[in-house]
Amino acid sequence: MRYTPFAREIFNVIPADIGRPLLDITNRLEGIDLAREIGRVFDTLHMVEVESRTSDGRWYIVRVLPYRTTDDRIRGAVLTFLDITDRKHAEEAVQRSEAWATFVINSVRDYAIMTLDPSGVIQTWNEGAQQMFGYNAGEIVGRRSDVLLTEEDRTGDVVQSELNTAR
Repeated sequence: MRYTPFAREIFNVIPADIGRPLLDITNRLEGIDLAREIGRVFDTLHMVEVESRTSDGRWYIVRVLPYRTTDDRIRGAVLTFLDITDRKHAEEAVQRSEAWATFVINSVRDYAIMTLDPSGVIQTWNEGAQQMFGYNAGEIVGRRSDVLLTEEDRTGDVVQSELNTAR
């Protein structure tokens, strides 16, 4: 029925389109079936929220809500678009960085590299750690790091204070 000027960035609308069904108008959204999402809103009368990319590479959170009249009748759907392009690019950069770090850590064979969570539980374990300690990743990931200490080390004050300082 109506649209904002911003809608022209996503939908190919012109002023003469006011009153036309939205699904008759082409759009730049990819990976979303608007007819299905609008149908879900009509079936459940609850908001639907999905992420979608446009053909020009922008990312949006698409929210579809039932349009209620003042007498509480459903007369259509309201679509809102929240631009999340910068967030998506940041997420992709983090994923690339994590993949690179994982690659580097896993390719090191001469040094034991492991990561621990704040409580001392082993989260990652490379091949160098396997060679040094004898555990493969499946055996050690998820266990507390103090399993790597000897009984003497576990009960000794010096090692315990060093572990506490390292955390």
